[in-house]
Amino acid sequence: MHLDWPDLTSGRADLLDVAEVEISGWVAPIDVAERHDYFLLLEEPICCLGCLPSSPSACVEVFAAAAIAAPPHSVRLRGQWRRLIDDPAGWRYQLRDARVVDAVTAVPLTRRTILSTGALAALAACGSQAGGPDAISNTEPDAVSRQLVTVALTIDIHSHAGRILRTAAPLEPVAAPMREGGMAVLCLAMVADSPATRLMPDRRIRAVREPEPGELYAWSRTAFARLLKLAESLEARIQSLRGKFGEIGDARLTVMAALTVCDELLDASHRIRSLEEELEALRDVRVVAADRARATQTAVANALNSAAERIEKTTQVLNRTIGGGVAIG
Repeated sequence: MHLDWPDLTSGRADLLDVAEVEISGWVAPIDVAERHDYFLLLEEPICCLGCLPSSPSACVEVFAAAAIAAPPHSVRLRGQWRRLIDDPAGWRYQLRDARVVDAVTAVPLTRRTILSTGALAALAACGSQAGGPDAISNTEPDAVSRQLVTVALTIDIHSHAGRILRTAAPLEPVAAPMREGGMAVLCLAMVADSPATRLMPDRRIRAVREPEPGELYAWSRTAFARLLKLAESLEARIQSLRGKFGEIGDARLTVMAALTVCDELLDASHRIRSLEEELEALRDVRVVAADRARATQTAVANALNSAAERIEKTTQVLNRTIGGGVAIG
């Protein structure tokens, strides 16, 4: 049974619960890896996981029978279709035990494909100048793409490069992949809903709570402030090096600033490790001191109990003596 994306909104997909179905779409993994056994399937490609469609009917949660790679094109999957009711993660449909049937080369006419026709027209123009359409059609796709970006001003208007805005993740290169991909300008974007979503232990993405009014806007300002602080720190280092060594070229100054940052990070890492060892030693000392304190308290309590027993026995002896008729005083 084949499913089309309009079936998810028309109600037809609801009638196919537990049936074996096929559906085509784009793989949207939830983490960085070569292969994935859990991901989302979408009708159109997205730039990142933070740009998912707002409607749960536009996404299918997929549990693959075996891990698959996320290809740069749509795929056709076959698996057991499940309709979800009151799902805690907010999804409406799942495809379980999914397997790849084949790659889908046909591209539906969508908003994205319409916008991309400008680039295709530019590519065709480049091809006619380089020897006609046949020259382009017989060229490897990667070479064609690189030919296009060399003759155009390329701008990535929505990028999450470098993981700069993720405080819990290590930074990754930004400029080098840009140059390698032929990008001239990159506009960094952020995922504003990060404080209200979590990747749960079962590896499902869930909205853990409703954000407070203005919370996500405040989060975005905080995240961008961190980015600006990083940029200002690097610029200050470059200016300091320029003052020491003069105009030796921006590239050299940038490399020297990066090496300075790496050296400082290495020193900071050593200091953190040393402090962690000292903290662990202090914890051990505290544990020993606590054990000694408990032992002392136990000994004192035992001594007090023993003294109380002796006093009680002495009192009993005195009471018996007085009761026997011995005069006192």
